[in-house]
Amino acid sequence: MSVQALAVGAATGFFGAIPPGPASMAVADHAASGRARRAISVGLGAALVDFLLCASISTGAGPTIARLTHPTWVRAALAIAYATAGMVMIAHSLRARRRGAPPTKESSVGFAGGMLRGIANPSLFANWTLVIAGLGASGLLPQGPLAGLAFALGVGLGVSGWFSALARIVDRVRGACFSSWLRISGLTVGALLLAGGAVATFRALAS
Repeated sequence: MSVQALAVGAATGFFGAIPPGPASMAVADHAASGRARRAISVGLGAALVDFLLCASISTGAGPTIARLTHPTWVRAALAIAYATAGMVMIAHSLRARRRGAPPTKESSVGFAGGMLRGIANPSLFANWTLVIAGLGASGLLPQGPLAGLAFALGVGLGVSGWFSALARIVDRVRGACFSSWLRISGLTVGALLLAGGAVATFRALAS
């Protein structure tokens, strides 16, 4: 198992998970509500999806997954799920603003909720395919099945490491200012998810 591939995967997973997305917003939301353990479990669920995707792509199973997700109804269903997640996030953020409290998502079921956020992301497969292709072309990612598995394992560790750190940080700095930031971020990310899901649904049905 390549140490270089493991290190590259860990760095890619950690820094790639930093930009706000549905999983990171769910982690921050749970942590801000005093549920750090559930926040970490959500992050672990999302990290598992990243690991599985990277392992399949880097070991040559990417084309098979692409064929499975090619049917119009599959792509439309995933896009609708993504848009729905955006609407739910917006609704929770608006409700929290009226109540003056951090948004909570009791419907998020920890580990499974994190996995669902990753699975429903219609761009995740394409993003990881581009990242792996770019790293391979640059020579940073060694070739071969073992190196691919090492990279995927590193990605999973890096993603889970960032989400665990995020949960701990948010749990320590909870307050009115952070709650306002979380609501605004929730509205922003929710709007982006809704718009992206709507566009992806239209493109899937039009193809």
